[in-house]
Amino acid sequence: MIECDRCKLFFCTKCLKMSDQTYAALCQAASVSHWFCLSCEQPALHAIRDDREIEEKCKAYFEEMNKRVEVLENEMPKKADKAVVDQLCSDINNLKTEMQGAHSDVSTLSDRLELIRKENEEKEKRKNNIVVHGLPEKENIPDEEIADELLSVIQVRARPRHVERLGQNRFDNPEVKGRPLRMVMENDTAKSEVMKNATKVRRGQTTSFDCKTVFINPDYTKLEREDSKKLREQLKKKRETDPNWIIRNFKIVRKPLPRTTGSPLGSRSDLGSPPRRPIVPPQHIGSPLSPSYPPASQLLAMRNREEEEQD
Repeated sequence: MIECDRCKLFFCTKCLKMSDQTYAALCQAASVSHWFCLSCEQPALHAIRDDREIEEKCKAYFEEMNKRVEVLENEMPKKADKAVVDQLCSDINNLKTEMQGAHSDVSTLSDRLELIRKENEEKEKRKNNIVVHGLPEKENIPDEEIADELLSVIQVRARPRHVERLGQNRFDNPEVKGRPLRMVMENDTAKSEVMKNATKVRRGQTTSFDCKTVFINPDYTKLEREDSKKLREQLKKKRETDPNWIIRNFKIVRKPLPRTTGSPLGSRSDLGSPPRRPIVPPQHIGSPLSPSYPPASQLLAMRNREEEEQD
């Protein structure tokens, strides 16, 4: 058996058609060599390539910064003018600030690459989780009771397998709102039922909490939360000029216009034309089942008489 260095799963060397010589060589060089399965080989190679590019760019950038600092330091003894010296000192301070910013950017990029590597694992951990904001937090009321009452309000029969608050306990400050509540459902079906009925909380009524301040969301990963924050900032800028932008499926799209359906009778009344008189089909005139309408000839005479009176 051989273990993948990325997913930590074991694979049979015979199924992989790996020769004994290759297996022996990997075992002897285990401290300096790595082996990846077919599923992890491409992501691992991409990660290695990205790390190498980052290192090369950082190295080139810092070498350029050091050269610029050396040039400035060599020029300083040749200049006696105070203004020039002050300018050189300012340039050096700016270069130091840029270098610190570069260090910060590299660190942020490295953290994001690490999050990308663990994204699938985090999604798998959170696939049955739900996070609720706006629920009260009280010492004398268990969170399980509040979660059950919320599910009853949105008409969901399923109950969570585990309930917990996110963040530090803040009972010492009564003015602070309750911490977010994470509910771990039994399976994805139960979670989908909760998300499907999440909008019903706005129409719910209960004495334990204010339904209008409750928000039900999936348990997003850190990377998804960062992307969602950036998306909301972009949406805020777009709405400054046009309020019809919304977020759908992690994308900014225009709000669909409401469809208007008009009936023939409605359009006729809008134009102001009078309604037509009911005309009885000829085959029903005079039959026992026909309504009590006058004969067709009498109707025609009455219509002509009205037109003459209008003229």
